[in-house]
Amino acid sequence: MNSRRKMTAKLLLLLAAISLFASPALAGREPPSEGTIGGPELWCVIVVDCNSGYATARFKRVVNCQVQTQGLAIPSQNCPTSEADALWQTLEVKLFDINDNPSTMTPIITKVKNYREDNYNIGGTSVHTVSFDAQVKFWSH
Repeated sequence: MNSRRKMTAKLLLLLAAISLFASPALAGREPPSEGTIGGPELWCVIVVDCNSGYATARFKRVVNCQVQTQGLAIPSQNCPTSEADALWQTLEVKLFDINDNPSTMTPIITKVKNYREDNYNIGGTSVHTVSFDAQVKFWSH
């Protein structure tokens, strides 16, 4: 019985060590340490062309029970490799009538769902895209 307890203790210690070192790698980006993140809350679908770094996004918001949409092309996006990598990315864009100055009130991705990578061929050219649904709030800094 004593050896069984020792083995269990060793396994628990090993699992604790693995989780300690793996957690930062799995966590992805961190939220900004300065400023505040707040509403309004928007949702969008983002599609990133990883070959060019350009992305397209279609944002939705509800105002007085009316759904409003806005589509944008977003240059110079990083190609996320996972949901965690897409989290906390900022978007230097003006959305609806919410943020007149994106450098002080920046849209930021606060949740990611339905992450998907696709690789396909168009006319002999290999294309790599990433798409996901994102909750967007605003980072005031």
